[in-house]
Amino acid sequence: MKDADIVIFELIQKGDHKAFEQLFKKYFAMLSRYSISIGYDPELAKEVVQNLFTILWEKRRAIQINSSVKAYLFTAVHNATINHKKRNTFLRHIDEFENLSDQGMKPEESEGLEAKIRQMQSMIESLPPRCAEVFVLAKLKGVKQSEVAGLLGISIKTVEAQIAKAKKILAEGLKKSSSSE
Repeated sequence: MKDADIVIFELIQKGDHKAFEQLFKKYFAMLSRYSISIGYDPELAKEVVQNLFTILWEKRRAIQINSSVKAYLFTAVHNATINHKKRNTFLRHIDEFENLSDQGMKPEESEGLEAKIRQMQSMIESLPPRCAEVFVLAKLKGVKQSEVAGLLGISIKTVEAQIAKAKKILAEGLKKSSSSE
């Protein structure tokens, strides 16, 4: 006999909104408390859990849960909480850098940095769509390669290949732009 949560998840994979709501109600508070216990602000913990459920719904057909839905959700919340904390720390560092640059960087240095950031954004946007999606998730948002594979319904080898391809294209683009300056 199948675990009740597995049966509910199979219904979710078929697009059953009521099953999704049932799983959400069953685990939302528990997962939020768990995220808080990792040392997270209660409001941000709720945001992390809500984002997890959003991704779960959007990628429901691609996600494979082989053991326990509960274990999968707790692992996903743990990873999402840690990644969210890393991103927030990174963004805080960017804010600090911007404050420092506002105070002490010469205008021409600041403009040069902004131009390089715009150039990099443009280069990422020009990558093939799947390649860009994988690169942004894995390298800019800090999502683990195995999670990227699960979210996008592709193999880890494909994730690795797409990241390598993106790095190669970006390196070539940077090389071209620095040689033309």
